[in-house]
Formats: sequence, structure tokens, C-alpha cells
Amino acid sequence: MSGDPEHESSALARAAMRAGALLGSASGRAYPNGYVDLACFPLDGRPVPHFVHRHSAFHPPARMTERTIELALADIYLGAIGRGQVVEVGAVTPYYWPGRIGTVIDPVDEHELVTDRVGWSEWTGAGEPILSISTFEHIGAADYGLAADPALARSALEKLLEGHETFLVTYPPGYNPDFDRLVEDVDRSRPGWRILAWHRGPRGNDWRQIDGAGLTPAVRTYGPAWANTVAALYRGPEGIWADGARRA
Repeated sequence: MSGDPEHESSALARAAMRAGALLGSASGRAYPNGYVDLACFPLDGRPVPHFVHRHSAFHPPARMTERTIELALADIYLGAIGRGQVVEVGAVTPYYWPGRIGTVIDPVDEHELVTDRVGWSEWTGAGEPILSISTFEHIGAADYGLAADPALARSALEKLLEGHETFLVTYPPGYNPDFDRLVEDVDRSRPGWRILAWHRGPRGNDWRQIDGAGLTPAVRTYGPAWANTVAALYRGPEGIWADGARRA
């Protein structure tokens, strides 16, 4: 394959279009940024298309990353909440939707659209809606060259719960067992969110929705290629998932 980015993007889009037919996509719609609708995952009983992009799918229908679910959820969330209000913790959307979110905080990512190069614990907000994709499990875990601080993860969740009425925070159970246990502990002691979760099936891209409260060790596994389970901590307006699933 040519090293030219435009050639690569179009080639991946063509591959994804073929995968759409293989995976049973009803539409196979192509979009300018290189993703297409492939198979769906269930969201409260309704099918939602995976968000397939060259950064998350590579060569479909091969095993795709958990981003295909996380970005689909983020798209529904941003559509319901209003992107102008949302603050992103951890720079993920700049790689998929450049400029869609105006405030992006990240202490290490060098993307030009990061607006605040500080960690979540240092950032001072005013109760804005929060979006965070596969970032909180790294807080305090000595990832990306940052210092280990086990207490930082708990304070990060407490800051989220105490200071923000609306948030969507996704993470891959099994990647950081300490964070998994922390979520369970906070969920028992200070309930105030809904935990949505999905587990990957044996065919690789077939996901089923599971009970997010009390994930068992059997589903809290990670790898060998990306997450086997993805979870989302959500607090906000009721009904956005049903409405978003209907629009998808």
C-alpha cells in the first residue's frame, strides 16, 4: 500500500466498505473522514453502528479496537449535550473529530488541539459536562511517563462526582485492575452514575451488552489485542441513549 495518506485513507475506506457487506451493514455509507457503518452493537435493546475509522479499525473485518463503541457513544453524547459545552479529559477526539470539542485537557499529548496541558487533578473547571475516553484508568498508574500515585485515581473519581452533574467516562475493564476495584468501591459507597458495559464475543467484533454493576473477573480481561470489555460511567439526562440509538 502506498505511503501517501490520502491513498491510504481511501484504500482503508474501500476495505471498510467491503467489510460492511461482510458484517451485514444495512447501508455501507462512506464518510469523508474515512469511516463507514459496519455491524452494530446493542444499546439498551437497539442496534447502534460501530464507529469505524482508520485509527480504530485498521483492516476490517479483522478485530477492531474498543474505540468503535466508545466513539459511537461519544457521538450520541455530544449530539445530546451540545459540543460547545463539553470539556474532554484526555486527547482522543482531536484524532477523530478535529475541533469538535473546544476545550481538551491533557498533560502529555502533543496534539495541537490540546488547549490545557494539565492533568485532571490540576484543572479547575466550573461544572462543565465531561467527556473522557479511555483516560481515567491511566490516572495515577505511572503511564505515559507520569509518576505513580494510587490516591490520585480515587480523588479523580471523587472530583468527577462532586463537581460535574453530566459526564461520560469510558474505560476498558481489565487494563488496570486497581481502577476496576476503585470503580466498584465508589459505585457501592457513592452511587451516582450508570455503568454501561459490553463484552466482546468469540468472533471478535460481536459485542453484547452486559450488566455494568459488578463486572465479573471473567469479563475483566484485556488483550491480547485491545480490550475484551468496555465500560462507560454515565450521568446526565435520561433518554439520550434511546434517542441516540434511534437516530443512528
